[in-house]
Amino acid sequence: MNERIDRIIDYAELGDFIDTPVRHYSSGMYVRLGFAVAIHTDPDLLLVDEVLAVGDTNFQHKCLTSIRQLQA
Repeated sequence: MNERIDRIIDYAELGDFIDTPVRHYSSGMYVRLGFAVAIHTDPDLLLVDEVLAVGDTNFQHKCLTSIRQLQA
């Protein structure tokens, strides 16, 4: 379980803010965390709406790569 949490934190790139209450996260940070949790739960179905609208280019690329891997 701790390993999965560490992977989620790393994927979301929120390590510096992990002790900050989520209610203080920006909308982008909140979406990063939400997508990271979703992608690391091995979903049978993943609905993605605005995750790519708020992230920076590198995070968007990471998300698209993860989505393609789920499709394979």
